[in-house]
Amino acid sequence: MHLEISTEKHLQPLIDQLENQPKLFTKAVQRAMRKTARWLKTRMARELAKQMGVVQKGLKSRFILSTEGKGKNQKFIFWLGTYPLAAEMAGKPRNTKKGVSVKKHRFVGAFYKQVYGSSQHVWIRSQRNTRYSLVRPSSSTPGNVPKRLSGRFPVERLGIEIDPIAVELFKRYERRVNSQFNRLLEKELNYVLNVE
Repeated sequence: MHLEISTEKHLQPLIDQLENQPKLFTKAVQRAMRKTARWLKTRMARELAKQMGVVQKGLKSRFILSTEGKGKNQKFIFWLGTYPLAAEMAGKPRNTKKGVSVKKHRFVGAFYKQVYGSSQHVWIRSQRNTRYSLVRPSSSTPGNVPKRLSGRFPVERLGIEIDPIAVELFKRYERRVNSQFNRLLEKELNYVLNVE
């Protein structure tokens, strides 16, 4: 998904004043774009975390802001990774009698344990997983597992879906991003003309 931004007609007099000074105009537009992108990232992270019932910290790395091109052709790219969020990133996991709970999410039949590597994750045996999203495909039985435990593999690392909620948020913010950009551009154009 992409968000397209355009300037409003009431800003045209300010833009005309800066037309003979392209560096100042470019500076104002870039500042407004950068601030709009940060505003969008903050608001979407907050709302996405609230709707998913997870902590914002787990979602921060999912939002990427980058630029492409230079000058008038510069574009700001806002990207959100929608691959399922690892269950343990949603909050503090707790093993319960029925499985694992993380904030408002319940994973029946799962367990929070160190299986591969040095970190603990929320896992479920492949045979038991009938409804949960996965962070990565199932892992095969590691070679160094004792024979008595070999039937307990493969296991799958569980995640929480982001995609359906993120698509709805993008649609909602697509309508709001233009007015936010124009408000910030007006401030930046006034600042460049009157203060700098």
